[in-house]
Amino acid sequence: MNKSLNKTNFALGILLAVIGVLVTVSPENSIKAVVILLGAGAFCNGLYNLSTVRNLSEDSTFRLVVVIRAWLSIAVGLLAICLPLLLASVVVTVFVYVLALYLILSAATEFYLVYKLHQIDVPSKNLLLEAVGSLVVAVVLFMLPAHFGLVIVRILGVLLIICGVVYAIYEWKDSSLVVEPDSIRDADESEKSSGKQE
Repeated sequence: MNKSLNKTNFALGILLAVIGVLVTVSPENSIKAVVILLGAGAFCNGLYNLSTVRNLSEDSTFRLVVVIRAWLSIAVGLLAICLPLLLASVVVTVFVYVLALYLILSAATEFYLVYKLHQIDVPSKNLLLEAVGSLVVAVVLFMLPAHFGLVIVRILGVLLIICGVVYAIYEWKDSSLVVEPDSIRDADESEKSSGKQE
């Protein structure tokens, strides 16, 4: 038996830990990075909603809400990616609040989508977790521009380091066991030989 390590998940854990170190060491520059990463997440989330979530229900209202939310996510995501690279830090600070408001609206629509999916018995646990996560991130974003925002960023950096290391270790230890085909063949041959002897 050989251990099969999911290299993507393991690398993701290491990446989270590295990002955590960078955030802890340089929290001022990390706020821009946080805005860009949230923008990338919003953009990907919008595409995911258009391609997958929209098809979870035939209800026209459900689909309309999903489409509006998806295009809003794509637009806000693109702005969050581009603005920190092109404009001054004051604009970035303002956009942190815009992102926070967007996340609250996004969470509200997700709670509505969860309610609609619950009515037709479609599992919606991931959407519910995403909605709660959006609210938590929104609260953190409202705090970032304040003086104690840098302290929060450092705390988040430490949490990222811990989560990344724990995730990588978990993936390493919990990697699946794969049985080699040869061992299966050997087992079949031994059963046949024992049958012939009988």
